Amino acid sequence: MVVAVEIPNPAAGSRGAFLKLKDRQSFDFAIVSVAVNLALKGNGVADCRVVFGGVAPPLPGREG
Repeated sequence: MVVAVEIPNPAAGSRGAFLKLKDRQSFDFAIVSVAVNLALKGNGVADCRVVFGGVAPPLPGREG
């Protein structure tokens, strides 16, 4: 049983983006999705987080 989830605040000055590829606009679920959060420091990257979703193989009987 999950009793709590803690999500830390992003680093100061960081930027994020989320993209979702869907087969059709009428479908709510994504074929694949990606979220990126990037924090820069000077001319370099101080922190980078990348998360992918929907990248598991299809369920049996659901190919193509």
